[in-house]
Amino acid sequence: MIQKERVKQKDKHAITVTFTVPKDHPHKPLAVVGDFNNWDAMVNPFKKQRNGSYSATVALKAGQRYAFRYMCEGGNWCNDEAADDYEHNVFGGDNCIVNT
Repeated sequence: MIQKERVKQKDKHAITVTFTVPKDHPHKPLAVVGDFNNWDAMVNPFKKQRNGSYSATVALKAGQRYAFRYMCEGGNWCNDEAADDYEHNVFGGDNCIVNT
């Protein structure tokens, strides 16, 4: 699941995007990675929630298109079914797209 919310601060051109993976996901999610964080798995790690799901929140510029994927346990890449779109990547897979 992907939730988008306008930041209620001075910068009206920002969106917080919360990426959530359910507790019954087949691969434990470790981080959300994408072109917004240089595909660095250390920047936006998932945190386990009380209900067993995992989530990570990222602040992004409004009106942009961002590619992302989830780095999961065992070195697996996972996509989100709730992505706004998908595009092929240079590794023969697909990246998710989130539009802000």
